[in-house]
Amino acid sequence: MREEVYKAALAGLLHDVGKLGRLAGEFAQGPYAHALIGDRFVQQHVPEQWRAAMAPVGWHHGDRENGKLKQPVEKLGLQVKIVALADRLSSGEREAHQEDTPRTKQLLTVFGRVHVPEDPAKDTGERPWRARAYFAPSRLRLRPDVIFPTNSPAADIERRLRGLWEGLKRDAAAFQPAYSLGDAEIGS
Repeated sequence: MREEVYKAALAGLLHDVGKLGRLAGEFAQGPYAHALIGDRFVQQHVPEQWRAAMAPVGWHHGDRENGKLKQPVEKLGLQVKIVALADRLSSGEREAHQEDTPRTKQLLTVFGRVHVPEDPAKDTGERPWRARAYFAPSRLRLRPDVIFPTNSPAADIERRLRGLWEGLKRDAAAFQPAYSLGDAEIGS
């Protein structure tokens, strides 16, 4: 597989890392603050030789300076366009809300949004939630309490989010020595 594919995949995986940082207490000002926090994460924690390829993390909502759009996604290259499209396709994982609360800081299963009307001829087009099902913020593990949603948000959400953010930074730091010695490439 070509190296560009690996780099695009890594940028796609990291594109919303700033959302975790924001929910864990990191701050950036302006629209799409999570992209700025994500870019800061890349600059501080991703091995130097991969940083240029991680531009989509900071630019998947366009290149911005002081909150103002300098260049739209459409002018920022193929990798940014791919990551921006993936972002749009996955953006329904949270409820719309005015402010963050413990309830809105958890991912929702997309299956809670599936609506099959009993009588399609009388369907009004409204899509009420059938049932809310939440994923507790936790490190990915093949355990039922991690991979299956529950019907209530976690009580200790702030502690969980901070722990995930700090753990991610520790894990990223563990990669630094392995990739700072020479010119290791993604995929090799």
